[in-house]
Amino acid sequence: MAAKLADNSFARAYGEWVVVQADPRVKKSSGGIHLPDQTVQAELRMEGTGKVLSIGHLVPMSGSEIEQLDRVCFRGFLKDAHKIDKSADGSDIFLIHYRDLLAVVDEEVSLGAFS
Repeated sequence: MAAKLADNSFARAYGEWVVVQADPRVKKSSGGIHLPDQTVQAELRMEGTGKVLSIGHLVPMSGSEIEQLDRVCFRGFLKDAHKIDKSADGSDIFLIHYRDLLAVVDEEVSLGAFS
């Protein structure tokens, strides 16, 4: 299935790749400290959570159970990630390798600056 992008075009993951829309970052810590935009932007490229928009046809499905619209946690320092667009709410949309997905997480789970 293809992911609809902000400009109404579409992106479909191919092979072992997954299209993920990153969750928006919090701008304030739980202790009340305001996080500067530069830090938030740097973290966005390294690790986080997001929603799966499209799954490539070669992603192994045995035991992984990753489905479209799942919320996932992805690995930090994504050297092979490709930013392809921004969503309507301003969050980045990435094309990442399925091996960089670490877990499927519930919407209620808070992962610090990632949710």
